[in-house]
Amino acid sequence: MFKIQLDDGHKEKIDIKVAPDFFDIHENELILSSPIELHGEAYVADDHLILRLSARTEVIMPCAVCNEPTSIPLHAPTIIHTVSLDELPSKIYDYSALIREELLLLVPQFVEC
Repeated sequence: MFKIQLDDGHKEKIDIKVAPDFFDIHENELILSSPIELHGEAYVADDHLILRLSARTEVIMPCAVCNEPTSIPLHAPTIIHTVSLDELPSKIYDYSALIREELLLLVPQFVEC
């Protein structure tokens, strides 16, 4: 799902929509309500893999005032990640943990409707 094949000099376009269940979150106070949209590219430069992405989804959380479910967007407009090729065990790189971490860091402590 979130894997890239590493090839020197080749740019890989990333335009995918993924169901939010890959987050594997089972909490009553945080519901991922829409697919994760990823756009960007990945390429190898010298001895590093470079990822340039944007990610977007929505979550539902209880309002801090009235406790009603409130939908809020999560948008990471610029995710730039580099990995040394020496650190990679194979020519396939799985960046699902990166996307999960980037989006979960955007979840606010509380929301208001």
